[in-house]
Amino acid sequence: MTQRLESEFKSKLLELLAKKTSITDEIEFLKLMENEVDKQLTHPSKNKLVLKVKELLKMLKELASKPLPPLTQNLSNLDFT
Repeated sequence: MTQRLESEFKSKLLELLAKKTSITDEIEFLKLMENEVDKQLTHPSKNKLVLKVKELLKMLKELASKPLPPLTQNLSNLDFT
């Protein structure tokens, strides 16, 4: 029984670690995007900003259309049986 519980524990731990890595990667990507948008919005003159509107909109639309990871789906059953 102990071996079975340890096996379940390891399996659930690995699954949770994989989800944590996925979330960490997503957060890092979003921070990079935020920094890029912030840089492009704060430093240029108004004329340059107007010229970059299409590029910025394209970048933001791509980000908005990216599917969100299914964090709430297929959650591990944390109960040990």
